[in-house]
Amino acid sequence: MKRSIGAAILFSTLLGFTACKSKKVVTTETKVIEKQETTEATMSSADMAEAKSIYETKCTKCHAMKDVSNYTEEQLNSIVPKMVGMVNKNEVLINDGQKAKLLQYLVIKSRE
Repeated sequence: MKRSIGAAILFSTLLGFTACKSKKVVTTETKVIEKQETTEATMSSADMAEAKSIYETKCTKCHAMKDVSNYTEEQLNSIVPKMVGMVNKNEVLINDGQKAKLLQYLVIKSRE
Protein backbone atom coordinates (compact mmCIF):
# COMPACT_ATOMS: atom_id res chain seq x y z
CA MET A 1 0.00 0.00 0.00
CA LYS A 2 2.77 2.43 0.96
CA ARG A 3 4.63 1.55 -2.21
CA SER A 4 1.64 2.32 -4.46
CA ILE A 5 1.01 5.62 -2.66
CA GLY A 6 4.69 6.54 -3.04
CA ALA A 7 4.58 5.62 -6.72
CA ALA A 8 1.43 7.71 -7.21
CA ILE A 9 3.05 10.71 -5.52
CA LEU A 10 6.21 10.33 -7.60
CA PHE A 11 4.20 10.00 -10.81
CA SER A 12 2.10 13.06 -9.95
CA THR A 13 5.21 15.09 -9.14
CA LEU A 14 6.95 14.11 -12.37
CA LEU A 15 3.79 14.78 -14.34
CA GLY A 16 3.55 18.21 -12.72
CA PHE A 17 7.17 19.07 -13.56
CA THR A 18 6.76 17.88 -17.13
CA ALA A 19 3.59 19.87 -17.56
CA CYS A 20 5.21 23.03 -16.20
CA LYS A 21 8.35 22.65 -18.27
CA SER A 22 6.53 21.99 -21.54
CA LYS A 23 4.51 25.19 -21.21
CA LYS A 24 7.57 27.46 -21.41
CA VAL A 25 7.05 29.30 -24.66
CA VAL A 26 8.41 32.81 -24.96
CA THR A 27 6.83 34.73 -27.78
CA THR A 28 7.24 38.33 -26.68
CA GLU A 29 9.63 40.39 -24.63
CA THR A 30 6.83 41.06 -22.15
CA LYS A 31 6.54 37.36 -21.29
CA VAL A 32 10.30 37.12 -20.68
CA ILE A 33 10.15 40.07 -18.29
CA GLU A 34 7.15 38.58 -16.46
CA LYS A 35 9.01 35.25 -16.07
CA GLN A 36 12.11 37.04 -14.82
CA GLU A 37 10.13 38.98 -12.22
CA THR A 38 8.56 35.74 -11.02
CA THR A 39 11.96 34.09 -10.63
CA GLU A 40 13.53 37.09 -8.91
CA ALA A 41 10.59 37.36 -6.53
CA THR A 42 11.46 33.90 -5.20
CA MET A 43 15.10 34.86 -4.52
CA SER A 44 15.86 37.36 -1.79
CA SER A 45 18.49 40.03 -2.21
CA ALA A 46 20.58 38.23 0.44
CA ASP A 47 20.42 34.99 -1.59
CA MET A 48 21.28 36.92 -4.76
CA ALA A 49 24.32 38.42 -3.00
CA GLU A 50 25.39 35.00 -1.68
CA ALA A 51 25.07 33.40 -5.12
CA LYS A 52 26.97 36.26 -6.76
CA SER A 53 29.75 35.81 -4.20
CA ILE A 54 29.91 32.06 -4.89
CA TYR A 55 30.07 32.74 -8.62
CA GLU A 56 32.78 35.37 -8.26
CA THR A 57 34.94 33.44 -5.78
CA LYS A 58 34.44 29.73 -6.46
CA CYS A 59 33.77 29.59 -10.21
CA THR A 60 36.58 31.95 -11.13
CA LYS A 61 39.17 29.71 -9.48
CA CYS A 62 39.02 27.54 -12.62
CA HIS A 63 37.85 29.91 -15.35
CA ALA A 64 36.97 33.54 -16.09
CA MET A 65 33.45 34.74 -15.38
CA LYS A 66 31.21 33.82 -18.28
CA ASP A 67 28.62 36.03 -19.95
CA VAL A 68 25.64 33.94 -18.91
CA SER A 69 23.34 35.78 -21.30
CA ASN A 70 24.85 33.48 -23.94
CA TYR A 71 23.27 30.45 -22.22
CA THR A 72 19.71 29.20 -22.01
CA GLU A 73 18.14 28.01 -18.78
CA GLU A 74 18.34 24.43 -20.05
CA GLN A 75 22.07 24.80 -20.77
CA LEU A 76 22.69 26.26 -17.31
CA ASN A 77 20.69 23.40 -15.74
CA SER A 78 23.12 21.03 -17.42
CA ILE A 79 26.38 22.97 -16.92
CA VAL A 80 26.13 24.17 -13.31
CA PRO A 81 25.71 20.74 -11.65
CA LYS A 82 28.69 19.41 -13.65
CA MET A 83 30.86 22.37 -12.66
CA VAL A 84 29.86 22.09 -8.99
CA GLY A 85 30.65 18.38 -9.15
CA MET A 86 34.13 19.18 -10.42
CA VAL A 87 34.64 21.79 -7.69
CA ASN A 88 33.47 19.33 -5.04
CA LYS A 89 35.52 16.41 -6.37
CA ASN A 90 37.84 16.18 -3.35
CA GLU A 91 35.85 18.10 -0.75
CA VAL A 92 32.50 19.85 -0.57
CA LEU A 93 33.08 23.53 -1.29
CA ILE A 94 29.61 24.27 -2.63
CA ASN A 95 26.74 22.54 -0.82
CA ASP A 96 23.37 21.66 -2.39
CA GLY A 97 21.67 24.80 -1.08
CA GLN A 98 24.42 26.99 -2.49
CA LYS A 99 24.27 25.12 -5.79
CA ALA A 100 20.53 25.80 -6.06
CA LYS A 101 21.04 29.50 -5.31
CA LEU A 102 23.91 29.71 -7.79
CA LEU A 103 21.85 28.10 -10.53
CA GLN A 104 18.87 30.35 -9.87
CA TYR A 105 21.13 33.42 -9.83
CA LEU A 106 22.73 32.48 -13.16
CA VAL A 107 19.32 31.83 -14.75
CA ILE A 108 18.14 35.27 -13.62
CA LYS A 109 21.31 36.88 -14.94
CA SER A 110 20.99 35.02 -18.25
CA ARG A 111 17.68 36.80 -18.85
CA GLU A 112 19.04 40.30 -18.33
